[in-house]
Amino acid sequence: MNVPFFGEVLILVLLIINSSRMFFLKYGKIDALTVLAPVSVVLSILQIVAWNIDVFSILILAVSLFAFFVNFRALLRFASGLYVDHYSAAFKIGAFFELLSSAAILAFLIYFCPAIIRPSDYAVTETKIRLSGSFSGGFHTAAFFEHADGIMTVVRPDETENVRKTAVILVPDKRADTYQYLPLLYMIAQNGYTVYSADFFARDMKWFHSAADIRMFRRFSFICAYLKNTFRFESEKEFYAFNTSREISAAVDFIRGTEPPETSVFLIGDWMAETALSDFAKLHADSVAGILNLCDFEEYKTPGFGFVRQREPLTAYCIASEKNTDAGEIQLLAEKIMAVLPSEQKAEYEANMTEENSNDAE
Repeated sequence: MNVPFFGEVLILVLLIINSSRMFFLKYGKIDALTVLAPVSVVLSILQIVAWNIDVFSILILAVSLFAFFVNFRALLRFASGLYVDHYSAAFKIGAFFELLSSAAILAFLIYFCPAIIRPSDYAVTETKIRLSGSFSGGFHTAAFFEHADGIMTVVRPDETENVRKTAVILVPDKRADTYQYLPLLYMIAQNGYTVYSADFFARDMKWFHSAADIRMFRRFSFICAYLKNTFRFESEKEFYAFNTSREISAAVDFIRGTEPPETSVFLIGDWMAETALSDFAKLHADSVAGILNLCDFEEYKTPGFGFVRQREPLTAYCIASEKNTDAGEIQLLAEKIMAVLPSEQKAEYEANMTEENSNDAE
């Protein structure tokens, strides 16, 4: 499961079963289905921890908490092993509201269902590396029980014998996480490249200087800030570029410690990374094979948000963009990027031309 959709559907189905039991549960029985209310609360919290907060997760958590309080007395009876003799009017009203809310959210969730794009569809393998450390001291692979300060997503082709010597690093905008860019990462890796993308949330990197910097809240806070005042958001691009530069340096340093010394890097960024990419390439011209800004391609319809038209249609709707479950436009973008990415054939040709020019000069 590489999308939050299925987990959210599961929670809503549990809530619907929990609330609709008043229609089919016979009196004189132990009300075992009442335990679905606290189970839904726990699952809602775990869903947010795993996938970060968004509109649907907020609504689902709110309904789950409401269901917990509606079922509180029933939970006490169940814990005591008592039988149900009747449902009160207050419980029936609360259960009906729970049922109606859960069904409505489920309908909207299905309507805004994301496109299911799996790494196996492109013959690539996706792995996640937990990072621990800081921007001032550097990052390393986190131990099993060590606190994670970042997640490095690595997408590699299944046929490892043809892996190219250039590592591609995608730098996400903060209105998106790596998750929103994964289809593009799969398509690039399919062509023999190892693709990296890092989501950092170390304590020495502040964006809001508030609780909004917490990993599970940050992206949602960025989207809200953009929708609330787009002009002000875009006027702070230089500040975003400064923080993004630190993220690029940290990602490149970590990757250089895992890839062979001769590996060069190619950087791909979004709106927030435009200035940072250019500055980093100038300072490290010897090891950076090139840079690209996704915003320069007309196939990229949602600058700064990743591929939300396919991965998160509700967010696309909020920024006045249409849902698109077809990955065709991403494929066109990937093909244009592949035309720019360096290949071993190009490198060999350029090396031969340089050698021939040197011989002619002698």
